[in-house]
Amino acid sequence: MNKKYKPHLHNCPLCGRLFMDTGLGSCPKCYEETRETEKRVIEYVRKYPHSTVKEICNDTGTDVKLVTQMVQRGQFYTDGLQYLYPCSRCGKPIHHGVYCSKCLGRLNKAIKEYNDRANERKTVAEDEKKKSRRPRLHWMESTEK
Repeated sequence: MNKKYKPHLHNCPLCGRLFMDTGLGSCPKCYEETRETEKRVIEYVRKYPHSTVKEICNDTGTDVKLVTQMVQRGQFYTDGLQYLYPCSRCGKPIHHGVYCSKCLGRLNKAIKEYNDRANERKTVAEDEKKKSRRPRLHWMESTEK
């Protein structure tokens, strides 16, 4: 789907203010605050590379959710180390992405089944539409002289 994103009004999920969402996901003020917090976290991790998520959160005053999102997006480069965090669906420890392989497989299967059902409904609707059309009567002009 290559549809352009159309801005629309939303309430900011962080502060609750009404704003025109252009794809950032939060109001401009909260977006900038989040970027500043991410910069602070990245600087902290550069200074203390073997720190835990709990230490990062406590020392930078950052929410665990933000640090976890940063790890999931791959914002931290590792030297062979593997950070483990919970799968968003089942809680199993994973080291990349949002879902473990089992949950990702289930999600892909559910999406495929949904798309198959949607295509089937569309085909049935098209068949019903074809069947419901009345036959048309065409008049031919006589060419007799």
